[in-house]
Formats: sequence, structure tokens, C-alpha cells
Amino acid sequence: FDGGEGDGDGDFDEDEGGGGEGGGDGEGEGEGEGGGGIEEGEGGIIATDPSGVGADTVEARRKAKSRRAARARLPNKPMDFQIRVHIIEARKLQGGGLNPVVKVACGSQIKGTSSRKGTNSPFFDEMLYFNFNERPKDLFDKVIELKVLNSKVLILESLIGSFKFDVGMVYDEPDHCFIHKWLLLTDPDDPSAGAKGYLKFSINVIGPGEDPTPSPSTMSQESVDIESNLLRPSGVRLQAGTLQVRIYRAEDLPQMDPGYFEGVKKFLKVGTVQKELVDPFCIVNFAGHKGRTSVKWNEQDPEWNQQINLAIRFPSMCERIRFQLKDKDKLNKDDFIGTTFVNLSDISAPGDNGFLPTFGPCFINVYGSPREFTDLPDKFEYLNKGCMEGVCYRGRVMIEMNMEIGKLPTQRYEEIKIVDLNKLAPFLRRRKYKLFAAFFSATMIRPADDPVEFEVSIGNYGNKLDANIPSQASTTPPTNPVYDGNSYYYLPWMQQKPCVVVESQWEDNTYRIESKNIILFIADILGKALDKVKKLMQHEKYDHNECRDILIEAIQETVGHIRQGIPELPHHGLTRLDSQKRAAREEDLSLMLGEAKELLLNEEGILKEGLTFHPILDAAEEYHTRLLNLAIEPQNSVPDVMIWMLSGQSRVACCRISSHDLMYSAVAKKRGKLCGVVQNIMLTPPAVEKEEDLEGKDPAGALVRCVIWLGLEHDQSKWGRVDREGEVAVFAETYENQAFFLGKWGTRATMRPDWSDSKGKIKQPKEAFEPPPDGWSWDGDWEVSPELSIAFEQDEGRNEWQEDIYEHQTRKPFSGWPSDMTRSAWFDVHGDELVEDDGKEKKPLTRDDVEIPEGWAWSTEWQVDTNRACDEEGFEYCVEPGIAAWLPYERNHHYCRRRRWVRTRVRVMD
Repeated sequence: FDGGEGDGDGDFDEDEGGGGEGGGDGEGEGEGEGGGGIEEGEGGIIATDPSGVGADTVEARRKAKSRRAARARLPNKPMDFQIRVHIIEARKLQGGGLNPVVKVACGSQIKGTSSRKGTNSPFFDEMLYFNFNERPKDLFDKVIELKVLNSKVLILESLIGSFKFDVGMVYDEPDHCFIHKWLLLTDPDDPSAGAKGYLKFSINVIGPGEDPTPSPSTMSQESVDIESNLLRPSGVRLQAGTLQVRIYRAEDLPQMDPGYFEGVKKFLKVGTVQKELVDPFCIVNFAGHKGRTSVKWNEQDPEWNQQINLAIRFPSMCERIRFQLKDKDKLNKDDFIGTTFVNLSDISAPGDNGFLPTFGPCFINVYGSPREFTDLPDKFEYLNKGCMEGVCYRGRVMIEMNMEIGKLPTQRYEEIKIVDLNKLAPFLRRRKYKLFAAFFSATMIRPADDPVEFEVSIGNYGNKLDANIPSQASTTPPTNPVYDGNSYYYLPWMQQKPCVVVESQWEDNTYRIESKNIILFIADILGKALDKVKKLMQHEKYDHNECRDILIEAIQETVGHIRQGIPELPHHGLTRLDSQKRAAREEDLSLMLGEAKELLLNEEGILKEGLTFHPILDAAEEYHTRLLNLAIEPQNSVPDVMIWMLSGQSRVACCRISSHDLMYSAVAKKRGKLCGVVQNIMLTPPAVEKEEDLEGKDPAGALVRCVIWLGLEHDQSKWGRVDREGEVAVFAETYENQAFFLGKWGTRATMRPDWSDSKGKIKQPKEAFEPPPDGWSWDGDWEVSPELSIAFEQDEGRNEWQEDIYEHQTRKPFSGWPSDMTRSAWFDVHGDELVEDDGKEKKPLTRDDVEIPEGWAWSTEWQVDTNRACDEEGFEYCVEPGIAAWLPYERNHHYCRRRRWVRTRVRVMD
């Protein structure tokens, strides 16, 4: 028997019983808690054996006793209290076209947040303060009510859902607070109608002399079972459900393991060489529940065909479903291949006409760190964990998801039946795509030790550093940067601009991309008008009527495009989400038309008079946000386009562009906003997790001016109509390799193929380029193309330059070095002696014979450079130039020495 709890003031309430903590003086003098029970019960009370009481019950009573003791310590007189309510975010609010606002009532005080436009999952992060001077007993009886309302223009606020509790409930908690709790919102007039959404909040009740409990950083929803952190009204329960996740296959996974033994087998020509050095498996994680597929050993394109059933409560407040690809490692920790997320709100819809989560079958693309395998620690590995946006395509996974309500799974894992696998065929059909990119200029390049080139890729197509992919014309010719005379370098492409072409094969997603682009086109009309208005509003005395008219014109243009509708769906290759998404879009667009008509027009259909600026501004912002939310397309399986800046064998800077922004369509508003448009793109290094991983204070990067076009192969003729700056050319290039052996140049001693790519790895004879690709023809015969930067002097763009020359001296065994420079020879940095050749004889030159170019003047005299690895006189020593390295110290077997002389010249300004 658990006695009554009392009210904490020492009074005894008869209906609460006398055997518990509430009787006596409020400090727990009753004997029902732990004194062995009552031997002879009074009034029908039967004695209970304490050993039969469960540990959970004893712990609950201990906590209750400490909470009531805390209340009892407060004096029964007016005191200062402050209640702080932190409204963080809401999720899964029921209804369409919402402008949510949260209002909190505590006693007679009511305070609220600002509204959020056009979203069912608003983020607030606002703090509300309530101050009281009352007796603790009176304060603890006050009810706190949190309401989430829909705030609409010209319409009274309507209730979405609410939650109530008293102040005493919070004060009785440890530290008198709730931190990062979720509230299940319901309709107070009909609690049985189920959840109306979720609200995340924190609350502190602060008494005299107390400090508020600080809020910790937001907990990761992937690592915490958020449903166990939920407060529910009495009698309201979540529905049991099963999230069915089917993981069919993956493609294009990168190498994750070293190939030591594969190289040995290849060299010895024994055994079977396995190229797929990756052992993948997939993990799905949602709301603290997870499952994983089996491991596929040595498989770059694994097929799992497994279904994972996750038991959840619905509607769930968790938003992201996480998919992680990992590589199984028998000796060390499993490696991350890549991570991607699917938002629950993107594959479901709330409300009476909403639909349960559904997705696919469809590929989702995975991004992370650069694909190239290295045995060294990868400083970008954290990108594979989904911490930040990935900078390189790492593969893709084909999945399908559905939700079943009303039952929990009987088993966690199932094998997908053959009959279901046969239904995948329509979703695996591929179409040929062409990606073109013409580069007009590349500037703002930092100094580089190696030639610079730009690579354009989509998925794994065009990745020149991946040996498993057929080579394509995906890179610009390697070129040494030229100094621009200020702070950066540029590539001297001059009048002939490089163009790259990448051919790829993907699913036909044009109907999804075109619907998305139409909605984005409409949203952009409002976006541009809002930007224009906000710039005008920066002035202290801006014209309200001018701003209003700009927005009214944009809303009317938006309405006109909405009336034209969105594209019809094809009759094949459709998923359930395609149909549901289109219906939801049409419903919300129709609702938007009705709201705009009510806002702007009178009963005769004429523009209302006396419209004011701020209601129009609120409506425009709401419509813009709603359109952006409607445009979200989770089933676009065409990967993003990557532009990489390469220096030598290293990837140094990049930019990632969404494929829908570049996709071509014959109808302008269905076309990506960046398709065939000249644009300036800033390439930046991938983000690093630790600041010490940054390479210098000025990391590499570039500003490229280019035009990019992506479309189906049968539309590639439209690329020829794109505006260009200069002559655009696609180069077919191969490199002739020779080595200097036995006094002459030839191919005998070279370690590379006679004809190869720029890195000398892939064999590329001229005959391999015949015939040219479909739709292309050769513009002339093969010709030698010198490196572009040799057309520029080393001092190009500079106002000061340092000339250098090397003084060489030799000696015979057991003799000393020359005592003066008359017996010295003079060489350039490449080791070639300075001589004057008139055809008859060669006359040696000295440092004084170095001529200064026209337009320059000497600013210093010749002086020895001792700021290098040398002795005090500036000499470095070796046995014989070209045979051994130069050393800063002398030995008896050293017969050659040299030192560097430098002299500065400056440009003569007119």
C-alpha cells in the first residue's frame, strides 16, 4: 500500500490515507514507506511485506519523497519566481499551407513566438520569460498551456494542437526543469483524434537564489530513441507501425582496401586478380532503431535483396532516415564508404488527404570524400559519415520504403521474394545522357607546383583518376598557370577555349526533374521580387506603395503560371510516391490560387482597393516558402555534377552542382536555371574537420567562367546553340614519351608507353581515337601542341624579378679549388652552360654577359645567395654534376662545387 502524497504543507488530508509520506509534518513521518508495514491494519488496511515490493516501486517512492521535501522547504509566503520556456522546433504539424506560431499561457500571462511561413516543421529557437511574485503553493497550481496555431493573413488564428501541465509538475523534476522534451500535441476538444504534431521545448522554474539549468547541445536523433523522450497526454497513445526498408543493390562503390596481394598475383601471373577491393554492407537507422544487411565480400556492385523491418511509433517525430554504406574490415574498425539521408517529410504528407511514408524503388546517391584510395590517413574521411556535404560521388543504393500501421514486425530481416525482384525491371532501364562544359577563363589560382587542369564528372563518369572507368574527354589540357601581376595566377587559354564532353547512362527522370524545375521557376519569380523589395526596405524612407505593387505584380504572375499546371506523369516506371507527390502538389497549388484570389480580388474579380504593404509581404513570403517545399524531389537518381581542379595527381578544389539545375528541356520553364548559361563558379577546397588540416593560410582554389549543359543524348544538338565566348574546341590529346639514353632521345629506356595519357598510365596510340565520337568530325590532322604557358616569359605580370646564375668550379684529385673566378664556368638552373655560338666556335660567357630585357633596369648588383643549403661562401659540393646530389659540405672525393649568384631587376614605368 502506497500512502497518500499530501500537499507538502504539513496538513493531513483524510482522503489521502495516513500510512504514507503525506501525513504528519510533511517530512515523511508515516511508516508506510519503509518501516516494515503495519502489523495490524486499521480500517481494512492489510499489512504488506516490504521484500515483495519491486525495486522500481521503491525507487519511484524515493524520488517522490525527495520532490515533496523540496517543496516543503519553501516558505509559505510570496516569493519571486521566473519561468523560462525555450521553444525549439515543431514537427509533423497536421494541415497544409501552415504558418505556425506557438503561444504559451501561464496563469493570466500569454506570450508567443514569431510565425514561420509555409512549413509543417518550423524551427523557432525562441525564449519566453514569465515573472511571478506569489506563494509557491499558488504558483505550483497554475497551468501552463502550449498552443501551436496557424497564423494566416486576414484569417483568425486556428488551433493545430496543444498540451497542458501544471507548474508543480516541472518543479518536482530534478533541477526543476524539462530539457529538450517533446510534447505530443492533441485537440483538447477531441483527444481521441490522435496526434496533431510534436513540439520540442525546454522549461526552467527558477526560485530565489537558484541558477537556471543550461540546455545541452541538441542531441543527435540518430543516437537517441526520441520516442522515449516524449510527453503524452493521459489516454493518448501512438500507433504501432512497421517501417519496411528494402535494400536491393549498390553500384560504383570505391576501393576501400589495399591491393598488396592483388599486385603480387598480377606480377607473378598466378591466381585470379580481384579488382573489387571492397566488402560492403548497408546500415539503416531511424528513431534510434537500426538494421543492417549482410556483407558482400569483394563486390563493387553488391546485390543484397534484403528487407529490414523497423518497429516504430507513428506518427514519428523523427525526421531523417539515415543510410550508411560501410566496408567490413576483419582486422580494424569498419570503414565508412558514405552516408545519405531521406527526410520523412519528403516522402509522406500530413492531414486528411495525406499519405504514409513511401519511397521507390529508386536509387539514392551517396557522397563523401574523394574516391581515390590511399594507405595514408584520409583527412576528409569524416565526410563519409554525413557530418558535412560530400565533395565526391561514392556510389548509390537502390532502396524501397513503405509503412504499415497497426502491427509490429514479427521478424527483423526478410529475403525479398523473386516475384518482387522481377518488378524492378522498369526502374532499371537506362538512357544515355551527354554532359558538355566549355571553359572561358580560369583565374584567382594560387601558385601551383604542377600543371593545372579542370575535370568535369557526373557520378563516376569522367573521373580520370579512377582506373576502373573508361577514359573520356572530361578534362581540360594540363596548363601551367601564369602570374596575373597582382596576387593570383590564371590559365592562358587565349582565344581557343577548351571544352569537355562526358557520356553517361542513368534512369530517365526527366518527368520528375521537369516538375521540380517548373515549381522552382514559379518560386523564383517571387524570390526575385522579394529580394528587390528587401533592398528597397533598407532605405530609411522607402515607398510602401512601390514595394506593394512589385509584390502584387509578382503574385499575379505566379498565379498565371500555377494555372498552367504541372506535367502529367508517364504511364510506366512510376512509383507510388510519384502519384502521391503529384496529387499533394496539385492540392496545395490549388489552395494557393484560392488564397491569392481572396487576398487580392473582390467579388467582381477586380483588384481590391486599399491593399496595404505588410499583408502582401507576408503572403508573398509564405507562398515562396511553400513553393520551395513543394519543389523537393527525393527520387532524383541522376547524380550531381562535380567540377574539380587538379594539380598533378592531387584534387585541390571543387564545386558541386545539382543535376536538375543543369538539365535541358525544350520548354524554357522546365529547363534547369543553369543549363547553357554562362556562369562564374568559385571552386574551393573541401571542408576539413580540424583546422590543422588546412594546407597553408591561403588554400588552393579558382574562379572559372564556364557554360555547362546536361541532357539526353538525342537533344545534344541543342548544345550547339549555346552562347559562347571565343572558339570552343574539344581536344583529343595523347602524349609521346621518350627518354635520353646513350646520348640520344628515344623510346628504348622509357618506363611509359610510347603514347599515353598525361600521367603516362593509360596507353593511348593515335589509332585508338578512330573513328571520332558520333556527331563529331576531326578538324585537321594531329599536330604538336606546345604547353600554353611557354608563350609567356617567366616574369609575365611582375614588376620585379630576380635573375640567377650558377658559378661552377672543378679541381683535380689532390689539388685545391681555383682562387679566383677566371677559371669558373657559368651555368643556368637547368645545368646548361652559358655559351655564345656563332656557328664556328662556342665562346664561354660570364655573369657580366647576362643581358637585361628591354623595359627593365638593374636595381642591385650580383651577390652570392647564402640563404640555402650551402657553406659560408655559398658553395655546395658533389662528385660530378648529374651523377650525385649537391651537398652543403666538402669531402675529399668532391671534385665539383657551385654557388648561386642573384641580381634583381625592376620594370621601368613610363
